[in-house]
Amino acid sequence: MDPLPSDNDLLQLNYEKHLARNRLNDIPQSDIERSQLRALIDVTANELQECDENDARLAERRILLAKTLELQKSLLSSIRQLPYEILEQIFTLATFDSNWEFNTSGPYIRFGSESIETKPKLTGAIFVL
Repeated sequence: MDPLPSDNDLLQLNYEKHLARNRLNDIPQSDIERSQLRALIDVTANELQECDENDARLAERRILLAKTLELQKSLLSSIRQLPYEILEQIFTLATFDSNWEFNTSGPYIRFGSESIETKPKLTGAIFVL
């Protein structure tokens, strides 16, 4: 019989879940999902407040809770609501003087290697929110 996961194991799984959602830009689509995420944010924030920074055992927990809280809040960020086409226009205007091109064939705006026309193409995900 497998032992039940510890509280820290569950916390780590929760962190990893929200990290993956952020990386995939898996934002809540409905009002219900947004409400559920806001409730999770409140729970995480309350747990974070309960951690005593002086207790070494809770210090690791506090760090993980803080990271999870930031990931949860990030999913509700206004910029994540912008369509990729709008972001493409913004970054095109911001890099107008350069020879950069955007590759929006994937789920992310990308940067990096050169294209066939020898102009750099965007090929890496941007996650600065």
